[in-house]
Amino acid sequence: MLCSADIYRSWPGIGYYAFDITQPDSIECAFGGWEGGYAFHLDDPVRYVSVYSKDFVASITGGRSSEHEPCTLTIYDADNVRHQELGYECIPVVLDEWDSSPYYRLGNTLYYLTTDGENATISSLYSYDVELEAGSNVLFRGEIESVIGVSPDGQYFVLLMDDNGVLDFPWWSPFYPQDRGWQVAVVHRPNDEVVYLSEPIGVFAAGQVVWLDNQTVTIAAQESWENIRATERGDVTIVQTLPSLRRITFNDDSSVDVVITTRYGGARDVRSMVVSSDHRYWLRDDQQIIDLWDFQPVPIFSDGTAESYDTAVWLEDGDFWVRFRLPDNHSESVLYRVVLGRHD
Repeated sequence: MLCSADIYRSWPGIGYYAFDITQPDSIECAFGGWEGGYAFHLDDPVRYVSVYSKDFVASITGGRSSEHEPCTLTIYDADNVRHQELGYECIPVVLDEWDSSPYYRLGNTLYYLTTDGENATISSLYSYDVELEAGSNVLFRGEIESVIGVSPDGQYFVLLMDDNGVLDFPWWSPFYPQDRGWQVAVVHRPNDEVVYLSEPIGVFAAGQVVWLDNQTVTIAAQESWENIRATERGDVTIVQTLPSLRRITFNDDSSVDVVITTRYGGARDVRSMVVSSDHRYWLRDDQQIIDLWDFQPVPIFSDGTAESYDTAVWLEDGDFWVRFRLPDNHSESVLYRVVLGRHD
């Protein structure tokens, strides 16, 4: 059996301990991991997977180690524990407003960024298949600050990049950084070329990226003030960017179609988009539903019923529950199950 406990002065680190419930005093340390449930398990056979990057964990707590420890992937099962060194360090990935992780996960494949040393200015993107226990060669190298999305077929990577010569993305507080200017870059395999590069926009987390299919992605940006480098001496100019939605389609003929709307303002509800299970519909904080294919609001009732609902919750099959308060008695409400149209 496994249990977990916080590691003192190493937030967001967590320790996992194993013990035999039939034997007294059998508890022992199994492995260390990243706080927040990012150690996960696989079935058949049952095994646990964890990635730990100690220097980045300690960097926000003041904790220090006498010697460097590389970023390491651990696989633990009933028979043994296996460690795989991934790199000098793994750059944390921001998932949403509150959570970060040492990797971006797509099914049983982990995508992660490593650096070669303490003062590295370049990072490398790799993948690791935890089912097969096999890693990739380097997928892409550059001034990559974070990996925030991968297409369902694994052929496109959404990265945050810039060109100031420093890996300086503030992953511990990404939505309130002192310096802005990161661009969204989309890299296409197998040629590993950048097929789309945005202007600096308010995109910081994986929760702002939604794939509609293997070749279409929607990215939500919050309002931001970007410090744009204007000269080689490092002078900057400050540019305001509006909140936006952009749908990017990568065509078979290598052309790219981009549609951008600034109709939907606000900041907090784009930091982690709440979408339906088929990824077509976005439920905003104001309870408005947006179709991510055409950016149009979706009416719930076709008969003109006033949409004064106050609660909506997505279900796993793509439908959702919505609660309406009765107009004559606000202490009572009616609960509906709403079925939205499906995208072919």
